[in-house]
Amino acid sequence: MKDYRSDLTDIFMSAVSHAEPEELVRSRVFMDRDCLVIDSSFTCTPKKIFMFAFGKAAAGMAKGFMSVCKVDKGVVASNVISEFPENINVIKASHQMPDEGSLTAAEKMLELAEEADEKTLCVFLVSGGGSAILCSPAFGITLQDKMQTFSLLIRSGASIEDVNTVRRHISGVKGGRLLEAARPAHCVTLAISDVISGSPNAIASGPTFYDDSTWGDALEVIERYGLRDKLPERVISTVEKGYNRQLPDTMKKGSHEYNYFLIGTNLDGMQAAADKASEMGYKVRVYSQLVCDVSEAAEAMASSVGENLYSEKDLRPVCMIYGGEVTVNVRGSGKGGRCQQLALDYLLKDKPAHTFALCASTDGMDGPTDAAGAYADCEQDIEGAEAYLLDNDAYAFFKKNGALFKTGLTGTNINDLYIIIIPASQIKAGLQALAEERSYI
Repeated sequence: MKDYRSDLTDIFMSAVSHAEPEELVRSRVFMDRDCLVIDSSFTCTPKKIFMFAFGKAAAGMAKGFMSVCKVDKGVVASNVISEFPENINVIKASHQMPDEGSLTAAEKMLELAEEADEKTLCVFLVSGGGSAILCSPAFGITLQDKMQTFSLLIRSGASIEDVNTVRRHISGVKGGRLLEAARPAHCVTLAISDVISGSPNAIASGPTFYDDSTWGDALEVIERYGLRDKLPERVISTVEKGYNRQLPDTMKKGSHEYNYFLIGTNLDGMQAAADKASEMGYKVRVYSQLVCDVSEAAEAMASSVGENLYSEKDLRPVCMIYGGEVTVNVRGSGKGGRCQQLALDYLLKDKPAHTFALCASTDGMDGPTDAAGAYADCEQDIEGAEAYLLDNDAYAFFKKNGALFKTGLTGTNINDLYIIIIPASQIKAGLQALAEERSYI
């Protein structure tokens, strides 16, 4: 039998390669003598350049920028670090939960921002994971308070947008506050998006872009998920003070200069995967981005299999490509991540054909595990799988079946990809079944 897992891997990794941060930055930035040019639409001739790189792709983005431009001072903060010149302060910080390194990273970046003057260009290189990697609890809130708040929001099934609404308001750097600290310098941001909307105020919780949300929105998120009596008292008190106009809100539109360039997205990755699948001989169907509950996403994927079975003019195998970031309301005590949970849920859904699927995160880390995701295919033994699903223990199920997908940390992050292959044999079987059905009419 053909090795469809190998094909799934190649298709997925083509999207990861397309999002390689060093090349993404180099392709958008160049120097024209002493003038920095980005996408031909931003130009600046600064006396000094300060670089701020944070997130999972920080190291690659920083190297890409420094291969083009001379940087006077900089800070690079990421969960994976590498060597840089002495004028670059390199800080290792944790993801998914912030740690002492995250606090140090925010402190050093705020110090550098405050050193900038009107002759300085501050270049911010932002990527997914920056919300945890750059952490500055504000208004008397502690790191433990923030960690508990994030954990409770995630476990309640809150979307990343809702999580960020709360995080922005209790932070000293998010919601445009890092950009505010750099006044009166010129500022520009290049970002690789790990949020489906691609909204600048959502990527890393928007430290360099204005924030449309308010203290009232943060309070509404807390109440909607029933967390008022569960979150730390200092967090609730802070949000209530903000709502009552006793604390300053995040940075709002029109209060500062914004130059923001989105250089990598989930949609870009989906297209790269589609191009690779087509090159490999598959008939490709690109679907929507899935931003919903994991079970709803699995149902949508399974329901779409049937519509690809009855093409009488094209008997090639089909490759279905989804992007997105599903949510999981954690009720069990098992181990896993959203991609593994989706793969298991999809595996258990009724489908009109045998398929091979891969659900994985492009950063190489699905939840608090060492796997990027998992394969879900008809060759796996599903006995007892329902119990693993209910206990949110997908990691154990796929480990038992030899179906965990591991890449190691990739150094980039453009959300998740969910890829399904329908073999040509299943297309032919579907057409045969259709012909037999018609013969009885």
